[in-house]
Amino acid sequence: MAATIGLAGIEAVTAELEALFPVPPQVVGDVVVALAAGTPDPSGTVLIAGTGAIAAKIIDHTIVGTADGFGWQLGDEGSAFWLGRQAARSAVRARPGLLTELVLKHLGAHDHEQVAVIAQAAPPLALAELAPLVSQACEEGDPAAAEIVERGAALLARTFHEVHEPGTPAVLAGSVLTNDGPVRRAVRELLAPSAPVTAGPGEAAAAWLAARTVSPEAPHRAFLPS
Repeated sequence: MAATIGLAGIEAVTAELEALFPVPPQVVGDVVVALAAGTPDPSGTVLIAGTGAIAAKIIDHTIVGTADGFGWQLGDEGSAFWLGRQAARSAVRARPGLLTELVLKHLGAHDHEQVAVIAQAAPPLALAELAPLVSQACEEGDPAAAEIVERGAALLARTFHEVHEPGTPAVLAGSVLTNDGPVRRAVRELLAPSAPVTAGPGEAAAAWLAARTVSPEAPHRAFLPS
């Protein structure tokens, strides 16, 4: 029996946490689990774009380098928060088009001036909820949304290349990059030479990593069939 924990912000097992498991769990970074969710190779690059965004270079299931991941105030470029903030900025400037209409409706704002008031009254990360509106508007041909998608994808690709070693596996993870949409498609196109694969369920990857501590030859496909 074995257990693996891969969560952001957890670097060591506390007594309270260990008490929840029948055996002492190993702790790995959530990005390590994300890589394992896409490839059995112990080394490679994972690009994650969910609420936040980060890329990590991993060697032998150990993080050796990262790019971005600085949080919503200083980075996370191309993340759901970043996309949502760009949508709000476009709407508050009353840029005509579907994206502004969708943002106003989502926020319950009567006009563009109310966007700033509503957005500033909400928790900052609530802007991530606007990210799907960017995808929707882009799919329907809205120029402002298309610009946001193009820039966001370019920023994510840049983050990836800051740590990627050519010839090693590349994995895409996080809701922005695992759910079909214009950002995912644009990023995959930009990273096509690296042949990125999409991460599967994180819990299955954690289970595989745990199994390897008992049996190093535990087959990846038994936990994450391709």
